[in-house]
Amino acid sequence: MQRECCTGLALGIPIIMELLATGLVPLFHTAMLSAAFMFLYGLSLTTGFILDSVAKVDSKQWELRVNAESTD
Repeated sequence: MQRECCTGLALGIPIIMELLATGLVPLFHTAMLSAAFMFLYGLSLTTGFILDSVAKVDSKQWELRVNAESTD
C-alpha cells in the first residue's frame, strides 16, 4: 500500500513543480499515472479500514459465542 503512495508522489511532485513554475503540464501521461497510483492508494487504504472493522466485529462475535457456549 505504501508503494502506491510513494510512487504516486514521486511521479507527481515534479509535475506539480513544473505546473507551478510554468503553468503547463508537459508530462500529461505521467500526471495520469500519478493520479492513478494515488487513487489505488486511497482505495487500498479504504478497503483496509473496512476489512479491519469487519475482522474486529467478527472476532468479538466469536468471543461472545465461545463464552455463551462455555457457560451452558
